[in-house]
Amino acid sequence: MILRNAKTLLLLVLALLCGPAVRSDETRFELENGLEVILHSRPGVGKVAIMLLYDIGELHDPRGKSGLSHMVEHLYMTSAVGETEARTHEQLLEAYRGQVKVKTGRDYTVFSVTVETDGLQKELSDFAARMTKLDFLPGDLERELPRLRAELDNMYGGDPSLTATVSSSGAALPLGKGARRGGQMADVEKISLVDVREWHRRHYKANNATLVLAGAFDLELAESLIVTYFKDIKPGVRPEVTSEPGESRLGGMDSLSTFRPLEGWAPPATAKIAYRAPDPNSKLYAPFLVILSNMMDKHQLALRTRRIHAKTSPPVTFMPIDLPELFWINRAVLDPRPGDEEIIQSLREKTISQAEKSATKSRRYLNQSFAPLLGIADEWQTEMELKMSPQNVAFGVGRRKQLGINTDKLRSALKKVKKKHIRSCAKKVFGEKLGAAVVVRLQDRPPEPPPEVSLPEEASAPESQSEEVDPTGAEEEG
Repeated sequence: MILRNAKTLLLLVLALLCGPAVRSDETRFELENGLEVILHSRPGVGKVAIMLLYDIGELHDPRGKSGLSHMVEHLYMTSAVGETEARTHEQLLEAYRGQVKVKTGRDYTVFSVTVETDGLQKELSDFAARMTKLDFLPGDLERELPRLRAELDNMYGGDPSLTATVSSSGAALPLGKGARRGGQMADVEKISLVDVREWHRRHYKANNATLVLAGAFDLELAESLIVTYFKDIKPGVRPEVTSEPGESRLGGMDSLSTFRPLEGWAPPATAKIAYRAPDPNSKLYAPFLVILSNMMDKHQLALRTRRIHAKTSPPVTFMPIDLPELFWINRAVLDPRPGDEEIIQSLREKTISQAEKSATKSRRYLNQSFAPLLGIADEWQTEMELKMSPQNVAFGVGRRKQLGINTDKLRSALKKVKKKHIRSCAKKVFGEKLGAAVVVRLQDRPPEPPPEVSLPEEASAPESQSEEVDPTGAEEEG
């Protein structure tokens, strides 16, 4: 038998491994308290993802308390409730075999776990309890504050690529004045137990949430359990954006430095340009996706043919569901001799040139990576994703609802993309003055101070020789 394309091969493998294809069903309803429910099910026994997606994120942090939503995210799944004891983040991951998604975005916070089908009732009960009966204790703050501090240290001056990403995003799409992604450490350290309890009590409630189930489960049973556990939860207060928006610095450039990693390799410098992505329902969005797919298709072809190193950074980073407002153009700078402005100017020129020359039919990466998240994948791909990674399906379904993405309109627009749309998008999205650039250079770590060595009292050195004695023994070793 001749396999004419990769899709045919994939379908054959899927059929052999997973058995006959089954069609998934989606049900939506809303409880009287405002909780929106989306059930994306497939028949049979397997895994099911349970996800709570709140309409609250870093944009809603009160002035002077940046990082408050981030702190609640850290505590929400690790604090004790009911029969579940308080646990570390590592213990949480171990309990669910790593199938956990906990994240704070600009306008959302997500909590999700994936379990076997027979664990659905227990998890729904636990999720409902964390909405109403969660009580944070002093030990919870003491446990999570160091972990949050470590995250911020890594984001701002730790990992060079991550530092470039968050710094450029803050310049292109700033939070409120005095705020930053993850929170200002000075603000986080002042967050009290009262702050956390009150923020959770007011906002993390049914009317500010969407409950999504995706995977293998019985629809009627799931509906009954959800009504039982969630119907009596009282609504909370809708969160508001209280801080004044910060001023973006599109077209500018920042030069930063960070210490060389203690382990692993990093390029001498990392360059990134953060651009504002088009709105998913705008006319620019479809050609924009095609342009990004062109860039990634060329990168993946170079990897497959070994024309570039396997660890070479991808040329573009875009998270259409996690952070749809931004995308990044990346470059690992191997030659540190050019100045930062020269590096960025070269990157800008290359980017817009590639964007303008994009082929309308080059969509391999779009179909493989963007389509499932945006709800425009082929049916066979959706069914495979639902079986293999129900958590991704749940997150995509929930975020598309939050963002108001019209999947039918997007699917239709992608069929009509022409060269003129590519050129127009390249000019309006990738223009020279439209991105916020950052160059992060590595610097050597300062030498560790020599350990203090005290001589035994009975063997103390004579006074006349005190200036010539090297207590570390370095001279003898040399």
